[in-house]
Amino acid sequence: MKSKLLFTAIILNIFVIAFSAYMLLSGIEKYRTADRVHTELETHVHLHEPDDYVTASGPNQDEAAERYTVDDGIQWPQIDFDALLAANPDTVGWLYSVDTPINYPIVQGQDNEYYLTHLFDGTQNASGCLFLNAGNEADFTNTHSIIFGHHMKSGSMFSSITRYRAQDYYEAHPQLLLMTPGGDYILRPFSGYDTDVDSDSWQLLFDDYANWLQGIKSRSAFTADVTPADSDPTITLSTCSYEFENARFVLHCMMTARK
Repeated sequence: MKSKLLFTAIILNIFVIAFSAYMLLSGIEKYRTADRVHTELETHVHLHEPDDYVTASGPNQDEAAERYTVDDGIQWPQIDFDALLAANPDTVGWLYSVDTPINYPIVQGQDNEYYLTHLFDGTQNASGCLFLNAGNEADFTNTHSIIFGHHMKSGSMFSSITRYRAQDYYEAHPQLLLMTPGGDYILRPFSGYDTDVDSDSWQLLFDDYANWLQGIKSRSAFTADVTPADSDPTITLSTCSYEFENARFVLHCMMTARK
């Protein structure tokens, strides 16, 4: 009897170990698939490299202009939206933040569910995509637009925005760049904090927009030198937070069109 119990226990342990190994390898493979898809997409984005820089009168001016352009000291990536739209018509923009993992396309689905579990190319994957709220205009013309992204353990997607809890991180990353088929924008964070899913952080319609701005700025974990006026549109970057049950981290940014 004891030998049978021992044999059963051994079989169960082997099963548990095998299943755990399978789940671990499956998770690693999903991360690898997501990384591969994102890496392939980066062929449509040209970022500044140290040896790319040339003066306006330099002999390689035209070649450098194909890689990036500089306006008011900001090095703007060049995005091939024709190629991205051909690959996925849901493409609405590209979000980039210097010296962070954020360098991703933004899509917009028919709802706020599909791109939680699908990559840019339609592959089902827990990493998902950065996606614009389905209730927003695709050209970012709303008073308040919302972009969602997962908080991945690998540090990818929107994991890095939770670092805006720290003042020094904000000071090192005072802006993000949003490129769209219709125009480019500077996103200047002015408030970031953990909040409950029932808060007004994702509000889209306003009776008093100025009062809403004042309220969300007062919650910020960092102090910003940016104070949007009630005529300034905002974009919120939203991700999961693990500070408490049903927590989210939101980063509110003032949106300014590229000059």
